[in-house]
Amino acid sequence: MNLTHTSRTIKVIAKRSMIATTLSALSMATAFAHNNPGYSHDDHIGYTNTNWMASIQNGALLSQLSIPGTHDSGAYKFGGDAVETQTMSLSTQLNSGIRAWDIRLGSCLIEIPSSLCVYHGVAPQGIGFDSVLQDAANFLSNNPSETVLMRIKHETGTEHYFEHFVNQDLDRFDHLLYKGQSDNPTMGEMRGKIVILQDYDGADKGIPWDSFNTQDNYHLSTNWDLYSKWESVKYHLSSASSGAMASKYINFLSGSGGSFPYFVASGHSSPGTGASRLSTGKTIGVFPNDYPDFPRVACAFNPFIMGEDCTIAFEGTNTLTMDRITGGHVSRAGIVYADFPGSGLIDSVIGLNYTLTSRVARVNNVNFTWSSSGAIPFMHCTHIVETADINGWHDNYFCSSQDIGMRWSSAGPIADMKCTQIVEPSDPHTWNDNYLCLPNSSEFGFQWSYAGSNSANAVQWSEPTDPHTWHDNYLTVTHGDVLKAGQFLELGEQLVSNDGRHILAMQGDGNLVIYSGGQPIWATNTNGSDAIRAHLSTGIFGINSGNLTLLNANGSVVWQSNSNGVLSSLIMQNDGNLVIYDVNGTPIWATNTCCR
Repeated sequence: MNLTHTSRTIKVIAKRSMIATTLSALSMATAFAHNNPGYSHDDHIGYTNTNWMASIQNGALLSQLSIPGTHDSGAYKFGGDAVETQTMSLSTQLNSGIRAWDIRLGSCLIEIPSSLCVYHGVAPQGIGFDSVLQDAANFLSNNPSETVLMRIKHETGTEHYFEHFVNQDLDRFDHLLYKGQSDNPTMGEMRGKIVILQDYDGADKGIPWDSFNTQDNYHLSTNWDLYSKWESVKYHLSSASSGAMASKYINFLSGSGGSFPYFVASGHSSPGTGASRLSTGKTIGVFPNDYPDFPRVACAFNPFIMGEDCTIAFEGTNTLTMDRITGGHVSRAGIVYADFPGSGLIDSVIGLNYTLTSRVARVNNVNFTWSSSGAIPFMHCTHIVETADINGWHDNYFCSSQDIGMRWSSAGPIADMKCTQIVEPSDPHTWNDNYLCLPNSSEFGFQWSYAGSNSANAVQWSEPTDPHTWHDNYLTVTHGDVLKAGQFLELGEQLVSNDGRHILAMQGDGNLVIYSGGQPIWATNTNGSDAIRAHLSTGIFGINSGNLTLLNANGSVVWQSNSNGVLSSLIMQNDGNLVIYDVNGTPIWATNTCCR
């Protein structure tokens, strides 16, 4: 008998056993309780946000918005863990900041007095479609600044009379329905409205579901497909951030099949809000590169790798998405449909709309914003002060991300600068000689309004402590009156004549229009097209520039002026004429709208 061989064998077996025991202890233990604000399995999430859309500019397009939504919004009553996708009621969802519903319908059971009811698959939820619409109507009545986007989908049963029954219920709320022609409406057009996202066959009723770029890879065969689901979500977040502003995106965080919906949303071993994460069964000591976005938990020294080893735990799509947004990797998300959303996820999606609020404008890659509580760090701020006004006008600033030479005067216009008067007629404190000025050579221009604004580049000026109606005052930032070769006029942007009387607007409906005294006097008549920007071509080395074009998201030409010159400029003139001049000042194209 070879005792040496036997002893060595026993040692090897013992060592392998110890390694296996260590790995098992690391990998199979569920993580500690995981209470993350991205996920909530409670019927109230301790968060209310009933009017967050009030600060969104009227000119902001649906495609520019980031909107929190719920997947299978009505699936919170019956069906257990395999069916339930929400715990908040529909009305609670809206009060918590949700603005997009996913409503799946089928024929009601006989005991429910409605033609259509909410389903998840074949599981009825005991909620009539008329009740869904009434919840939306009640919310909009109390919060007219908001909108409710409502996907309507046939879920189960015969489709033969589906459209008829949908219209039967919708007709009762006809006054609340969005009926515009655009599939990419503005915030102003959607306020106070139910916007139908139509995912069923029939006459047009709102916005076609298939007009969105949608990620809905919902089927997971096992829990270990969760990372693949997350990669689909993450890729779509990146696509929405980098895609054309006129393109609309929908991203479903939800999944099911071989996994429960709560697991996909949370990564938890059970549904509870603070339940433990489930382990993937892997450790970084053996699988260091697997699931890089999943958390490393329960770390401990492992003598067999002579270093720290950690369990790789599952993480839910809600938390991963929230962290992706708050980490600064997302600038626009589109509609985000989630199961069991928590306050953190909802708030992070809403926060992406900051650049669309009435306090921020962006023109020629320069950001403009207002502060009523001091200068903003790392921005170039101009002190807006009226010494005769005692109502808090001492810490107000108008700021830009680049130094553009702004100056403020409370004693009339500044010589040799182009100045815009800032006035509030209801304020008795000498708001009649205040001006914000720019160098005459500045590529920017300003327009002032004390009666609201629909411009996408209007910044609200407000002083909360001043009682004299400083709540509807807006400064619109424009390109001035000139678009130079190579520059773009994006959706919602304008050229404004120096006297402020004539405006060239790139509209959300794809039309480029000249307004004089508020009335249209010329247009490209491309409304309803997919044009998203106007561009004055540069040519090569400035030669063959000067062709004014309207481009779609793919860069294809929708309309053009068929003009060319050298180092050209497009000018919105004081006489109402829109003219392209070459470098010598020779006009090469015009709208011939002078003097109207």
